[in-house]
Amino acid sequence: MDTPSPPPHPGYTAAVASPSTPTPHPERRPTPPAFSSPVSTRFSPQRPLYEQPPLSSSRTPSSLSSGDGAQTGSNPASQFSTPPGPPVFSSPLRPAAVPFRTSPATPQPVPFSSGSSLPTSSPPLYTNGSYELPVHHAAGVDESSFESPYVLFSAHKVLKHKKLANVPSLGFGALVSPGREVAPGPEVIQRDPHRCQNCGAYANLYSEILIGSGQWQCVICKKLNSSDGEYIAPSKEDLRHWPELSSSAIDYVQTGNKRPGYIPVSDSRMTAPIFLVIDECLDEAHLQHLQGSLHAFVDSLPPTTRIGIITYGRTVSVYDFSEGSMASADVLPGDKSPSQESIKALIYGTGIYLSPIHASLPVAHTVFSSLRPYKLKLPEASRDRCLGTAVEVALAIIQGPSAEMSRGIIKRPGGNCRILVCAGGPNTYGPGSVPHSFSHPNYAYMERKAMKWMEHLGQEAHRHDTVVDILCAGTCPVRVPILQPLAKSSGGVLILHDDFGEAFGVNLQRASIRAAGSHGLFEIRCSDDILVTQVIGPGEEAPADVHETFKNDSSFCIQMHSVEETQTFTLSMETKGDIKNDHVYFQFVVRYSNVYQADISRVITVRLRTVDSVSAYLGSIQEDVAAVLITKRTLLHARTASDAVDMRLTVDERVKDIAVKFGSQLPKSKLYRFPKELSSLPENLFHLSRGPLLGNIVGHEDERSVLRNLFLNASYDLSLRMLAPRCLMHREGGTFEELPAYDLAMQSNAAVVLDHGTDVFIWLGAELAAQEGKSAAALAACRTLAEELTENRFPAPRILAFKVLDLTSIMLCKEMNIFSDFLGYWYRREALRQGGIVLHKGEIAEMRTGEGKTLVAVLPAYLNALSGKGVHVVTVNDYLARRDCEWVGQVPRFLGLQVGLIQQNMSSEQRRENYLCDITYVTNSELGFDYLRDNLAMSIDELVLRDFNYCVIDEVDSILIDEARTPLIISGPAEKPSDRYYKAAKIATAFERDIHYTVDEKQKTILLTEQGYEDAEEILDIKDLYDPREQWASYVLNAIKAKELFLSDVNYIVRGKEVLIVDEFTGRVMQGRRWSDGLHQAVEAKEGLPIQNETVTLASISYQNFFLQFPKLCGMTGTAATESTEFESIYKLKVTVVPTNKPMIRKDESDVVFRAATGKWRAVVVEISRMHKTGRPVLVGTTSVEQSDALSEQLREAGIPHEVLNAKPENVEREAEIVAQSGRLGAVTIATNMAGRGTDIILGGNAEFMARLKLREILMLRVVKPIEGVFVSVKKLPPLKSWKVNESLFPCELSKGAVSLAKDAVESAVKTWGQRSLTELEAEERLSYACEKGPTQDEVIAKLRDAFKVIVEEYKVYTQEERRKVVSAGGLHVVGTERHESRRIDNQGMMRAFRVEDLPIESKMLTKALDEAQRKVENYFFDIRKQLFEYDDVLNSQRDRVYAERRRALESDNLQSLIIEYAELTMDDILEANIGPDTAKETWDLDKLIAKLQQYCYLLNDLTPELLESKCSSYEELREYLHYRGREAYSQKTEMVEKQAPGLMKEAERFLVLSNIDRLWKEHLQALKFVQQVVGLRGYAQRDPLIEYKLEGYNLFLEMMAQLRRNVIYSVYQFQPVMVKNQQKVDNSRKKGPKGKEADTNTNPIGAAQAA
Repeated sequence: MDTPSPPPHPGYTAAVASPSTPTPHPERRPTPPAFSSPVSTRFSPQRPLYEQPPLSSSRTPSSLSSGDGAQTGSNPASQFSTPPGPPVFSSPLRPAAVPFRTSPATPQPVPFSSGSSLPTSSPPLYTNGSYELPVHHAAGVDESSFESPYVLFSAHKVLKHKKLANVPSLGFGALVSPGREVAPGPEVIQRDPHRCQNCGAYANLYSEILIGSGQWQCVICKKLNSSDGEYIAPSKEDLRHWPELSSSAIDYVQTGNKRPGYIPVSDSRMTAPIFLVIDECLDEAHLQHLQGSLHAFVDSLPPTTRIGIITYGRTVSVYDFSEGSMASADVLPGDKSPSQESIKALIYGTGIYLSPIHASLPVAHTVFSSLRPYKLKLPEASRDRCLGTAVEVALAIIQGPSAEMSRGIIKRPGGNCRILVCAGGPNTYGPGSVPHSFSHPNYAYMERKAMKWMEHLGQEAHRHDTVVDILCAGTCPVRVPILQPLAKSSGGVLILHDDFGEAFGVNLQRASIRAAGSHGLFEIRCSDDILVTQVIGPGEEAPADVHETFKNDSSFCIQMHSVEETQTFTLSMETKGDIKNDHVYFQFVVRYSNVYQADISRVITVRLRTVDSVSAYLGSIQEDVAAVLITKRTLLHARTASDAVDMRLTVDERVKDIAVKFGSQLPKSKLYRFPKELSSLPENLFHLSRGPLLGNIVGHEDERSVLRNLFLNASYDLSLRMLAPRCLMHREGGTFEELPAYDLAMQSNAAVVLDHGTDVFIWLGAELAAQEGKSAAALAACRTLAEELTENRFPAPRILAFKVLDLTSIMLCKEMNIFSDFLGYWYRREALRQGGIVLHKGEIAEMRTGEGKTLVAVLPAYLNALSGKGVHVVTVNDYLARRDCEWVGQVPRFLGLQVGLIQQNMSSEQRRENYLCDITYVTNSELGFDYLRDNLAMSIDELVLRDFNYCVIDEVDSILIDEARTPLIISGPAEKPSDRYYKAAKIATAFERDIHYTVDEKQKTILLTEQGYEDAEEILDIKDLYDPREQWASYVLNAIKAKELFLSDVNYIVRGKEVLIVDEFTGRVMQGRRWSDGLHQAVEAKEGLPIQNETVTLASISYQNFFLQFPKLCGMTGTAATESTEFESIYKLKVTVVPTNKPMIRKDESDVVFRAATGKWRAVVVEISRMHKTGRPVLVGTTSVEQSDALSEQLREAGIPHEVLNAKPENVEREAEIVAQSGRLGAVTIATNMAGRGTDIILGGNAEFMARLKLREILMLRVVKPIEGVFVSVKKLPPLKSWKVNESLFPCELSKGAVSLAKDAVESAVKTWGQRSLTELEAEERLSYACEKGPTQDEVIAKLRDAFKVIVEEYKVYTQEERRKVVSAGGLHVVGTERHESRRIDNQGMMRAFRVEDLPIESKMLTKALDEAQRKVENYFFDIRKQLFEYDDVLNSQRDRVYAERRRALESDNLQSLIIEYAELTMDDILEANIGPDTAKETWDLDKLIAKLQQYCYLLNDLTPELLESKCSSYEELREYLHYRGREAYSQKTEMVEKQAPGLMKEAERFLVLSNIDRLWKEHLQALKFVQQVVGLRGYAQRDPLIEYKLEGYNLFLEMMAQLRRNVIYSVYQFQPVMVKNQQKVDNSRKKGPKGKEADTNTNPIGAAQAA
């Protein structure tokens, strides 16, 4: 019969669903398809760093319209004028940095006005230009494939070939939003559907109909099914009257009793009751916010809304509204679940039916106003909150107990309610609670138990159609993993807020009006060719008994906790094999009950075309949909922060894989070009790998967990915004232009709205922010647009407005390339971005010279400094630290961070201030010695360092490898007779090599022969050279070492009356360093200089163990790959080689080897002369000061002008000047090791540096105060420093105008700063800042900068021409005069060019042989460093323990517990030494014991054997009694001292502990040094010296710690304060700083003390 089904009632619409994002629960299934739900993991909560209050009010939507068009609700925006509180930045933004595609040259403006609204939900806005999808499709009208508005596929077509269709990196899938609200809605049918009896699929518009019989063919299993004659029709056109055969989406509706003519009622009458569960444990500021939000929330509700109010703390208060004019509360205990009796008593207690849920909104206002702040002074996390019990009570009231009364049995209706929890902290009391502290020993077990209990409570709520939404706010972490299961299992959400203010109030309203369906069942069916491999979404895999089953039903069913509009399921699919059909079919069904108590089955059917062509398939890919699918699959695996790091790497690999699979290979290259059809996909994936979803978020892990869960269930539109932010720039006239998000960084003159899903930012550029009139108008327009963007979203995004230098601006711009405006060439250097990524990951980046290593350090330093924990950027010398701080330090300063600098002569106050900056530039030695000095401090005021966080090391190989052989040592003077050194030096001079001694140059050791022994003993008139009482052997051996192995101008230089060590790697003077073990004194005796006292080590640490203390360490250098094994084995640092920005064009020649040294140097001079004649600049590398001076003399004889750069003081002062001009035409420069020189060699000359030197000449003489007593050389007196530079350095004479401008600027400086009033360091800093490009408001700096720019322009005219000539001549020619002991050092400066002699031998085989020899030398020195590390590692654990004990004593306000611990342990030692634990009581020698106890403490004079025998019957009792007496004696001593001088005892205890630790640690270090020397001989006994050293060291350490506590407690007991009339400072001259000067030490705070 050709009768279509009756039309639906005009008042009916599909179930209205507002946005919701339930938080899911983990679900793992062993067999595909794998349904996955996000799970939250417990992270350690920490207080978020940036606190920025929302600066705008968000527009609040009215309630959703009902079926008859009536609207309810109001706009409560005016109610949100809450007072400012302490908000928390809950989900900071991390937009993209360098894009994969550039912004359009002429972007088309898109007009937006205040009256219009941007499309934010349906239909989706496709940024890749795809068409808007149609909603209806009539059978027989259009046979083309299309998608449904409820389903978005990653591609419109399916590839037939299995291999390419199933590429994992791209994948195929769909986003299904079955509850989505579209207009017009689906066709509505009020009858049973026709379903396939084989597989359960529904009849649909793609089903083939046999019109004669009415049978229809299932598109899923291809079986024929009967329609009971309904589909019999004369023609196919007539079938269009059947909605299911003409529309892709159908709602089958069945009312409660399935009768026809169902009449719906309005939403306002059916609004579900709402229970507000409110936290009572809030501080006043938070409570004020919450009260404002609650008042506004109640005002927004329809007057007939039924609400209930429960508050909770240690108890649960249920408010009763029955009296209408006043509110009263019944109180239930919070430590246990409510019983049926207590609920009955609550509701029926007076015999009159009370009303915990009632439409009494005025009373609700009274309740909210009566709330009071928390009174006890407890931290927020430590307050008792029985949140679980409160929700149980609310649920019990909703269910309602039955009660038998005189008028019969009363039953509560129960169900269809919404519980809104307003939480300010974790559930720490009652059922489902966890301990206040994470350090609780049983925390993990109690957490698991609480999670299970909360999940059960959520399931109970779900069974009664009650949804629990948990809205958290405030600064106290709420333990998200505990609360997530409750919200998720009930079908609700958990949301974190900054505070209880505006956004919180908006979310309260939007949560209350969500007309959620319940008990949803989601079914997925698809063609046999398609396999669903994974489903991610808000629900759990449904058990078989909850849905109808069919004979061959292959559907996948998901139990949904609720059906909301914004819920989205993410489906991953594969093809089972090569597809032969032209189409594949998909059918999605959601079955649920809506608020009208109607059962709805929504059927969505989609057909996709299959293709053979890969290009056709690529052309059909929806790039944004594919990006969202990939992101959801990726984020599912990022459960923890470490997982997120792994996933970021996976994303990068994914981009490469797609290029290989679908792109084209570049000609003559191994690289692949990304397919043009997917041009926007890499950019979106770049957003993913750099954005907040994968963990790049400042804040605690709870926020990351909530953000992850929100995204995994979010709609397509919200997901896309959270993945790739939408950037809208304001134009004058009120229009907005959409730009790529990364362009925000360059809009300094504009206002921008950035929509990032959960946050909407309004950003005012610096130029616009300065114009008050324009900025106010632009801000208002942006705020209006922002409110439209956020309308109807749930959770409600925060709207944040800020200017360029606000803290939130820093958060926003940290991943956007704000440097592009600041450093013009940034975008052109991909190497810099890659280097920054490598450093941020905690690895070593090898970047070639000139690639911008110094600049790239800014990226990770700035990013890691945002945590507020500090970053150290370590360089090799003070000059580089100062230069980097001045130059690249401008970037973090510009972005609002503080940048500090540590220099050699700074005071403790200056050091502390600079170390507290966000980023601190410092040298490795200054940082190391400050660490050691901090561990010798006698008061907390002397500490300068903060806790270590992140360290970036420039020239990392120089610091961690070259200097690793030399430990950092702070030493103090030790008394030693000096005349022995002179005697030994004379003996060494008289002795002859190979007769009296032999030399091992490889091991750097001396061995006396028999002749040497006999002659030495005869000369010294002693019997035994190795007599330990005389120890002459060490003097003689050191004197011979000084003669043979330590050479002047190679290993050291003599300046004045000092021997200064020269660094063998960098050629620099190591000011303040001295050789130990008497070696330095031996060199001084050899040179005939006054001998300084020998020193004893006070504190030491190796560079290896020092830098391993940083939780995150990275470094950069031009030469690290050859030492990657050492970096990996010792420092656990991976070396990544960053490719150069442009191809390497340097030409490397083979080595040339000669027989004799004299001919080699002649050949070097010839090579230099040949290049000099052509005009090419030449850089010559030597390995010692001596070599460089000798070559300089030969070049002078040959008449070749040149410069020498080595460790001699006259050259060090001109270091940067020499290197900067090494690239000029015809320049010849001789240099020792180039590592860390840090100044670019610019071909043609560095015009900017020349201009700076010229300005420096004029300025410094006028403003720098003279310094007296500085020796430059022993041969001449120090001249007055003039800062004059050789005139030949400058390429031309300056014009009169430039000279006049410079002099005027200098006069202005003198007038402002004062004549000769600055130190040289201060003047250098100001000059450096004037010569840079950073912003300045200082008039003097501005004038100096103007003069500098004019001089630069004049010099550049000449240097540019000179550069052209140098390039045409062939560029810089580098000559290496010999191989270093490491290939790495050759690579640093010389890049290998020449080794020479009379008859040259040159071949590649020889080069390889030299490489192999060099490699062996490298391994030899690596073994030395490794051995040093292994031996120091033994000491390191002991050092950590001692320094921790010392810091505990230093920082503690009260050392009573420590002293009592020492007393009890000392009593144990005395007892065990005199009476063993196994000794029988009858044999106790109590007299001996008492004598020893009284020797330690005279306050125990009353002890007698009789007393001990009467008090103690066993060894344990004796031990406990002695503990008691020890504590009592300490208390007695404290009282005695405090009576004489209040507060003195605390000072005395601290001094005694610190001084004893320092003295014993010093002796321990000497003992370990001796042990290390002697254990080597145990190798002859087949015993491992390292193992022996560990055993001996451990025993010595135990003895030292025991001695420490004994000495301290003895000193405390015997301490007798003596009042001195004239208080004198006691000089403890015990320390020497790194420069060998006496270090300032603390005075004895006790004054004078007398020990009995």
